[in-house]
Amino acid sequence: MGNLSNLVVETILNRSSVRSYRSDQIDEQALSVILKCGLRAPNGWNHQPWDIICVQDKTFLDELNFAITSDSNGSVFYHAPTVVFISGDRNDEYYATDCPLAAENMIIAAASLGIGSCIIAYLSNFLNGQLGQTYKKKLGIPENYEVCVAIAFGYSTISAYLQSSRNESKIRKY
Repeated sequence: MGNLSNLVVETILNRSSVRSYRSDQIDEQALSVILKCGLRAPNGWNHQPWDIICVQDKTFLDELNFAITSDSNGSVFYHAPTVVFISGDRNDEYYATDCPLAAENMIIAAASLGIGSCIIAYLSNFLNGQLGQTYKKKLGIPENYEVCVAIAFGYSTISAYLQSSRNESKIRKY
């Protein structure tokens, strides 16, 4: 990219989803930076309509996984040691845009620190549905909040991932 290359651009262009994690917990200082980066996401009128919950309790994650899949060997979290749930205040008109922006900031920050991540969007379907209400309560998600996204974080067991191609014809200029 010549003169347009920098660490942020390189991190974004080289980041890929991680679906295989080591069991060791991520560094606490790195985790703090990742979470703070989420808080710095752009958001409508600075309402900050999110509720961010970081879970590192393996027992809870295993229980939630089993409730979703009925499989104690598989993992909807890919066995990641840390999962962050981002919920948005349904009373805020921009929560559905703002919460994913917080997630994006977190995954870019994580990648820049050598920590893998994977957005697990379908968890919102379970947690916002009837069967997930028990777990929403256990997580302490406020009544009027909707889970927008979950993110698995951890150190990858694979040293390099193949980059999936992107269809540049999806970009149009006028």
